[in-house]
Amino acid sequence: MAKNILILYITESSGHYRAALSLKEALLLKNSDISVSLVNAFRYYHPLSEKVINFFYYLSIKRFPFLWGGIYDKKAVIRNLNPLKSLIHFLNLKKTRNLLEKFQPTCIITTQAFPCGVVAFYKRYYHLSIPLVGVVTDFFPHGFWPYREVDFYTVATPEAKDKLVSENIPPEKIKILGIPIMPKFVQENNRQAVASEFGFAPDKKTILLMGGGSGLGPLEKIVEVLDNSYVDFQMIVVCGRNRKLYRCLSSYRRTARKELFLFSYTEDVDKFMDFAEIIITKAGGSTISEALAKKMAIIAFRPIPGQEENNIRYLEEREIAFLARDYGEIKLQVERLLQNRDMLQHIREKAYNYAHPASSLEIAELSLKLIE
Repeated sequence: MAKNILILYITESSGHYRAALSLKEALLLKNSDISVSLVNAFRYYHPLSEKVINFFYYLSIKRFPFLWGGIYDKKAVIRNLNPLKSLIHFLNLKKTRNLLEKFQPTCIITTQAFPCGVVAFYKRYYHLSIPLVGVVTDFFPHGFWPYREVDFYTVATPEAKDKLVSENIPPEKIKILGIPIMPKFVQENNRQAVASEFGFAPDKKTILLMGGGSGLGPLEKIVEVLDNSYVDFQMIVVCGRNRKLYRCLSSYRRTARKELFLFSYTEDVDKFMDFAEIIITKAGGSTISEALAKKMAIIAFRPIPGQEENNIRYLEEREIAFLARDYGEIKLQVERLLQNRDMLQHIREKAYNYAHPASSLEIAELSLKLIE
């Protein structure tokens, strides 16, 4: 029988999608004879509302982050939404059946809670045994993740496992394998080769700035603040799909004191992370996991309330990442780290203890065992 794996995610500009791509690559590396399909669950189930939902989500985290933080993972909110959630899953039964008939999956992997819930409800309603793997892409699962019908959950930390257990998920169903990142993050890129490829100064200290695939966050202001530092370093800025940010920084670069390298959406982040010592970023689960795998010192600024705040708080408590509360603190942390090489090296080595560089390969192996 043909082995088909279906991976459900939401939103191409999210870490959920990056995790799905990472898992597809890992699955095909492990077994090139299988078929792996990716489906945007929001677009499939609710094509008209997808853009509206995404618009209001990004509006809230950009303009009114306190509103998102006020409702994220609140038990009362989740409890009150449960009847609506069940109704939506019920109304999606026909579409789910059509989806499964089209792809004929022998295993389903979800990298976000919404499609996980849809498939879990379908399994319960029709008493199906098709394997379902829920891949949590932040350091802590929120209250919409737990479903008894999920065969295995993969999480990043023991604390995440404890939270699912507290929601009555059997501990043997939860594997601490990390957040999926591309298999190439296992390999180390040669520093001289990277410098030659992109024109970086090979012996100069380097800061990497990222705002996720959408280029979120005040990166332009951060660049300006760091450009006035008395410490000598160069900056690599990944603007993602934020064209306005790229244009603004391109203009600023003409008069910048420090060397500034700009990139739009790129597949070379693993190379940049091997080259730079410090990353300044949002605290998305995928980016943080990549940075840990590359032994980077992490400075987070204005994380999204809820999931990203939880991510950086977990690392900050273990003294392997820093949360900067203002621009001056970013500059201070960068200067402090670059001027104390022993401290920087200690943080980078400690960070790797929390990394799961082979996460995608291990999750792929777990999923393939379910269809042997």
